[in-house]
Amino acid sequence: PTNTTTGNTAPNPAAPVTQPNASTLAQSLKFYGTSIQHMVAQGLNVSDKELATQLQAGKHLTDIAQAQGVSATQLQTLISTSIQNGFAPAVQGGQLTQADVTSFVTQTQQNPRMLEQTLSSPPPAPPHW
Repeated sequence: PTNTTTGNTAPNPAAPVTQPNASTLAQSLKFYGTSIQHMVAQGLNVSDKELATQLQAGKHLTDIAQAQGVSATQLQTLISTSIQNGFAPAVQGGQLTQADVTSFVTQTQQNPRMLEQTLSSPPPAPPHW
């Protein structure tokens, strides 16, 4: 029988039902990544561009946080809050569920380098009017 929650044809008790669809999450991260990047940069007291530049140069979020006097616990909270707030429009719009976002937060807190690739993209140039 088809599991209507996951779309799998057979239930898999080892797989969490709340695991986000990777492609949906990737698309949302692309779309909302700039917002998340901005919140993380603010929390680390650096500009969006400086955050991207330091990550491109091989530094990690933990390195940047330490240099800015942000503790590991504060970094975990910053990542969680930034992702939750950054993805809020996707949850409100129905592209992601709150469970998807919570799962992503947990994965990212366990491995901050997952988020670093997105945050290392330079912020878009401001529009020229």
